Amino acid sequence: MMFARFALALAFASLAYSQTTTASLLGVVHDLSGAVLPDAAISALNVATGFERTVTSDATGAYLITNLPIGEYKVTASKQGFAKAVLNRITLVVNQNARVDISLNV
Repeated sequence: MMFARFALALAFASLAYSQTTTASLLGVVHDLSGAVLPDAAISALNVATGFERTVTSDATGAYLITNLPIGEYKVTASKQGFAKAVLNRITLVVNQNARVDISLNV
């Protein structure tokens, strides 16, 4: 009986996991010479809904934005002393881990 409950719970957990309708953005922020830029602000704005999420790049310039609803996004990156970068038309699909590296000009 206990095994049947465990198997049923496991089946429901895998079903719930398979219904994920989000995606992730990840990448590295760097300057024109290729040097990584920590502490840059990266924002992902869903152009259809206005949903926006912002993160900061880590010490290696890497960033990760998870649980983004699927759709088209405008991605911006900024850091003091650099020009803002704007990337339009980044389309995310279900379960995608989209890599978007960003270069900032001085």
